[in-house]
Amino acid sequence: MEKDEKRLKEFKSLVDEANNNSSDRQKIAAHVDVVLFFSYDIVGSTKYKELHPDDWAGKIKKIFEAIKQRVNTEIKIAHIWRILGDEIIFVMKVSGKQMKFSEQAILSDSVAVIYKILQEATDEIEGGTKELSLKAAAWIGIVSDEEHYETDTKIPKKYKNLFYKYTVDETRNRKIFEFMGNDIDAGFRIKQFTYSRQLVLSFELAYLIKKFISHGECKNIELIHMGYKPLKGIWYDRPYPLIWYYDQSYKKVNFLQSLPYDAENENSIIKSYQSRYGNQSTDQNMTSNLFEKIAHDLGIDDKLTIIQQTLKNVEKSIEINDWLYNEDELHLHLAAVCCDFKNKRVFIAKRSTARGKYSACWEFGCAKANKSQGYIECIKKEYEDDFGLKIKIMVSSDRGEQCPTPYALYEIKENGEEFQSDKGIIVYAKIMNDNIDEFANKKDYKKHECSLLLTEEAASRFLSENKKSVPDFKDTIMHAFDIMKKDEEDYQWR
Repeated sequence: MEKDEKRLKEFKSLVDEANNNSSDRQKIAAHVDVVLFFSYDIVGSTKYKELHPDDWAGKIKKIFEAIKQRVNTEIKIAHIWRILGDEIIFVMKVSGKQMKFSEQAILSDSVAVIYKILQEATDEIEGGTKELSLKAAAWIGIVSDEEHYETDTKIPKKYKNLFYKYTVDETRNRKIFEFMGNDIDAGFRIKQFTYSRQLVLSFELAYLIKKFISHGECKNIELIHMGYKPLKGIWYDRPYPLIWYYDQSYKKVNFLQSLPYDAENENSIIKSYQSRYGNQSTDQNMTSNLFEKIAHDLGIDDKLTIIQQTLKNVEKSIEINDWLYNEDELHLHLAAVCCDFKNKRVFIAKRSTARGKYSACWEFGCAKANKSQGYIECIKKEYEDDFGLKIKIMVSSDRGEQCPTPYALYEIKENGEEFQSDKGIIVYAKIMNDNIDEFANKKDYKKHECSLLLTEEAASRFLSENKKSVPDFKDTIMHAFDIMKKDEEDYQWR
């Protein structure tokens, strides 16, 4: 027990080190990674909701928050993938080389911590109510990003899972990340074949940590073969081994003795297991020979070797938090007021009626800051893409970086929400197109209905007609004419 606790403390310290030193490591977009998935599922939640219609939501939320806090504390390199009903799923990239462990050790210690969290969180839940409990699952897969899934041929496609992002809101560039592949499917399939306080493992994950456990590094750990179940679409629907992870150090008794007296009446898998082994359980129930035979019969020996090699070779990888959540989009809006200095006119455009926010309102256009481009490059590209405008941005003359000169900051509350708002910066630009007049009454933009070029007199008439426009439109457009009262050479442009 002391040896196991020492290993878990060592694992936690190295996870902390990996997390704290992430900014010092070179971040590179690895073509493939071994990703560990694990989930916690609330047992008894359906009945609980029926019996406690007034307070179930707060209870479920509290449980998820507690699990999230434990994972954040124990495994900082793991992040939430999604919450599905009464289940919370986490993902983490694993690299034996990065974590200073062998590939089997990093997986074994990761699973040990996942199991530890399961037991501690369940103790906390059952201490408050006997109506709810937790069960868990863990699985792994080789994951390739969308760009290299097709082009990178080092690993056969049949062994790779795909990570990609898809857009759910074109106008706001909102995206959701997703994982797809046989290993992902298998993980979701095995989750149903577990029980309260139990952790079920995918075959590949169990195979890789079995050898490490067999060497006596974790004497309290058992991988228990609970039987077989065909999983739809997995292994050509051949029977899949159900492998439960058990750490005797928590209950101080063997696996069967740790189960509730009525477990076999509640769970057919346990009933079948007890009918085969009586009251005896042993860590030899899933022997190394059986692991090897299953891998050989299915022809996945090379897959398991590839997973181990990938674990061993991936030393540096883009941080999973960036990989999953941080889009190029920073949700910082950059509105450029585009000026025709020669004719003293300002460009405006009418938003499409199909756009959810400020539909059919007049505005100056807007770019969105991203991590892969500087402010100026970003604004120029988006205004050319949206309107066909070639522009130069007014920059600060006293700054070496030559950043855009901000006219104003703005913040627009989202649908009246007090704590949600679009935040942005207004800058000025000059139009460089030779054929500027074509934008005076141009139509059929992708995100806008039409555009106008207004002189100061025309702008005054336009504003007096109370046209629908974005907030602060009047002050901004009139200030643009003040800007153009000076010669464009009086400003610095980039």
